[in-house]
Amino acid sequence: MRQSVRKIIRSVMMALSILIGLNGLFESKIIVLAETSSAAPGTACPLSVGQYKISLVSTEFKGQVDKPVLIRLNLSPYPPPAGFFYASVVDVLEGPEGPKPEILPGDLEIRVRCHTPGSYRLRIMVNLIAKSSCGGVKARILKEQEVVLKIIR
Repeated sequence: MRQSVRKIIRSVMMALSILIGLNGLFESKIIVLAETSSAAPGTACPLSVGQYKISLVSTEFKGQVDKPVLIRLNLSPYPPPAGFFYASVVDVLEGPEGPKPEILPGDLEIRVRCHTPGSYRLRIMVNLIAKSSCGGVKARILKEQEVVLKIIR
């Protein structure tokens, strides 16, 4: 597949250079760009290597109504490799009747503000995200953990 892409790029660039009278000026430059944009052979993508350690400071938290509860994450390595970032996702699995909690996810800290007293069960997922320059996104779930918040007045 890679050879066919090179051939197409080479053909298009040769045709363009002939049309504008440059006689192949672009050919070597575009091929070099295609070569250097791919990963070096033998290099493992950070999405496929299990070198990440993610832990929560605790799985039970206490807080007060309308005050933020901070859920701290320990991420290693931090910061992630160039071109990658961590993202946390929080789902409310159970909670008392009333308005849903306000959740502000972050990479090292998640803020949860509950408006109703009671016990809340949350699922936290920490992901490693890779965003390419072509607009594509790849992700790997690094940690999935349930936590309990006990909110009082």
